[in-house]
Amino acid sequence: MKAADPSWKIVVSQTGDFTRAGGKQVMAAFLQAHSDINVLFAQNDDMAIGAIQSSWRRQEARHRHQDRVVRRVHDGFVAMTKGQINAIVECNPLLGRS
Repeated sequence: MKAADPSWKIVVSQTGDFTRAGGKQVMAAFLQAHSDINVLFAQNDDMAIGAIQSSWRRQEARHRHQDRVVRRVHDGFVAMTKGQINAIVECNPLLGRS
């Protein structure tokens, strides 16, 4: 991601244990330490949805252009249709040539 835009700064990184509860908890802690976060990258939909459910939602009123980039499951697609997630990426070795 940083290669695409060198001005991006990765402020913090932590696992949410691939769960919604973990994503919500981690994002709430991130926002306490770094209130100006404007991009979230999650390794799966559940962590991203948890982050959206956290106080990250309260930040949307102040920062309208946040980006959320996550991977796959159905609820992720639903969140994307609601404008809560900007992109979903599937990275699956079974999709390419063997």
